Amino acid sequence: VKEIESFASEKGYRIIRWYTDDAISGDDTEKRHEFRRMIADASTLRDFEFILCWDLARFGRFDSIEAGYYIFPLRKAGVRLVTKADGIIDWNDPMHRMCNSMKQEGKHQQLLDHSANVVRAQRDAAENGSWLGLPPYGYRIEGKRKNKRLAVDDPSKVR
Repeated sequence: VKEIESFASEKGYRIIRWYTDDAISGDDTEKRHEFRRMIADASTLRDFEFILCWDLARFGRFDSIEAGYYIFPLRKAGVRLVTKADGIIDWNDPMHRMCNSMKQEGKHQQLLDHSANVVRAQRDAAENGSWLGLPPYGYRIEGKRKNKRLAVDDPSKVR
């Protein structure tokens, strides 16, 4: 938030509203209620011209086809995306659209790759009998990396 506020101030943008979907994947637009509200507000309220984001991944990590579904109503409403990393992304300019599509596909692929790596590491840990996640109340984790085991930390807290 502070980075975007600083960026907005530096570039002369006035933030009128925040749309934040904390802890929801950038490609899970069904669960991104604030993102969908932002898309609707662009067409109905028509009181903003820019969406400010840290980078394209903060806007969404969907593929370019799904991105087009959400970008089209924004473009019709005269809204442009501004990222700290890339500046203004003008969906009316053919070069901006092409570059945006390539970057959008890259962000989507990065999400898929990360997800596959996490699942692989979780499967490997489970196959080795290593504890996954945080310990329950009264327990602690012993060991390192592939050999994490659950141990009683405070017997009075374990029933």
